[in-house]
Formats: sequence, structure tokens, C-alpha cells
Amino acid sequence: MNIAFRSSPMATASTPEQAFSNVRSRRDAQQAGATRTIGAISIDMDTLSDYARGYGFQSHLAADPVYTHGLVRFLEILAKHDIRATLFVIARDAMVPAHAAILRHAIEAGHEIANHTMTHPRRLSALSDSGRRREIVEAHDTLCELAGRRIVGFRAPCYDICQKTLRTLERLDYQYDSSVHPSMIAPVIDLAVLIKSRFRKWDVRPGSYWRLLSPLRPHRIRQQGILELPLSALPYSRLPFYGTWVQSTGMTVFRKSLSWLRRFSLPLNFHFHAVELVGLNDTGVDPRFAVHPGMKRDVERRLADVDEMLSAFTVGYELNTLESMALRFERSLK
Repeated sequence: MNIAFRSSPMATASTPEQAFSNVRSRRDAQQAGATRTIGAISIDMDTLSDYARGYGFQSHLAADPVYTHGLVRFLEILAKHDIRATLFVIARDAMVPAHAAILRHAIEAGHEIANHTMTHPRRLSALSDSGRRREIVEAHDTLCELAGRRIVGFRAPCYDICQKTLRTLERLDYQYDSSVHPSMIAPVIDLAVLIKSRFRKWDVRPGSYWRLLSPLRPHRIRQQGILELPLSALPYSRLPFYGTWVQSTGMTVFRKSLSWLRRFSLPLNFHFHAVELVGLNDTGVDPRFAVHPGMKRDVERRLADVDEMLSAFTVGYELNTLESMALRFERSLK
């Protein structure tokens, strides 16, 4: 399959709200002394087959629209903003030739490839020790071969991290984990998935819950252990701050959340899912995916929202890959 990458993404919608947001972002940065805080953008590469399992049905495609449409659109808009991101890749999908070609394009553009397990088990922490190790190690080997270099970062499917997984990562000499989602909303999200699956799918993932009140800054879960780069969440309220949440709550909430986050000079670890730029009208998309947050919205409108988010991030944050962020914090924590 040949994928055509445009030199620049689709035109950004210009609205009074976006203009006001850009002005306010610049003002906030100036008030903060124009000092940019370190930040990173990551994209989880869960495919439609992974989401279908979560919603209680099946979807099997040779070339998944999450890659052929979603990731292609993300790479174009990241190039427009000159941002290098981290892609958390399920190694099973990297073995599909059409997917591998797009991932190689991403690597050439300077994006980081990181480990999101071999098959994306929704309850990684519940697997046997051998099964858990196999998911991580086989993915590591596959992705190292694709990237042509050592993989150093990990994110557990559904944020389901546990101590045994961390020890496996340490044995592989990983630099960082980025699975901790320190938001109290996680159980609510699981309940929403249960309802949307019409009570056909209920996953209890204790590894997603045990770090809900973790620090919002990079830290070590285990003394002298691997560095944890927690996903962004809002101080005090612990409300989430990531792409799918914005799809559900809207850009007004995003603008207010970003303004609040900046008050605390916290590092930004904002993550998207590539499916956020997949449309119901894209080739191969099952209409049943309309239950997914934001999927009913026109993809052009979602592209404009992502464009506005990335513009806002570049004003107040020094953006690079999570690997680069980990290196910076490793030095400061020594």
C-alpha cells in the first residue's frame, strides 16, 4: 500500500476562539517570564481491532485505518509544528508491511518508537509472569529491529502497570515508563466503556488504579528504579488532560485546563491516540465505532482542534520526545 504524505497538513480553521486562545497563550508565557517548561507529545497506536474488543465486537483489517489515516494525519500536523513525538507501538502491528512503512517514515522524521507490548492485553498485570515478560520482551525485540536502535520507553496497555512489569523493564535497561495516569477519572472511564459495550465487556485492571494519587512530576516508583514519566493531569482536581478527554469535553475545557496547568510549571506529558484522527467515513471503518469518543465529529474539525492544541503547546513548552525528557530528568534526579 502506498501512502502519500503531504508536505503540510490540512489548513487550520481560523475562529475567534482560536485567535483568543493563541493571544492568551502568548500572554501567559510572557507573564511566566517567557521561560518554556519541558514537555512531550505521545501517540498511542491502539488499532480499531483493539477498540472493538473493548466495545464487545470484532474488527479485523489487513491495513488498519489508525495507521493509514490516523497516524498519517498526525505525522503531517506534527511536521507543520516541527514537533518530534513518541509513538507507543503495539509490535504485532509493526509486522504489517503497510504499517511498518508508515512507522519508518515517522522514524526518518525524528519521532521516537516506544514499546506498547506485543498484542495489547487489556489486563497486562493479570497475566502470568511468563506471559507478561513475553509481551514486553518480544515487543522489544521486534521494535528494536524496526527502529534500528534500542527501544528505551514503555507504556502499558490501558495504563495497567505493576511492580513486576517495572522490574522487567529495568532488566531490559529501559530509561523510562510512562504508564501512570494519576487521575481519579480512570474507574469512571472503565464504567463508560462497560456501558458503551452494552455490558458485554468489563475489565478490572488494578494496575491502572494503584497509582491514581502518584506525583504529577517525573519520579521513581521504586528506589533506584526506572524513571516514571506520569501522564499529565490537573493539580488538585486530578482531572485528566489528554486527547480523548478533550474529544469528550471540548476545546473550551482544554483552554482552561492548559491555563491552569501552566500555573504550576509542571512538565507536559500530553498523549493522543491515533484513532482521534480517524473518521467514520474513512475506508474500512465499521459504523459501530460511532460509540467511540469524538468519532461522530467531522475529522476536519478534529484536525483543527489538534492544530490548535499543538500551537498552544509550542508557545509555553519546549517539546521533544519522552526519551529526551527522561534524559533531562535523569540528570536532575541523580
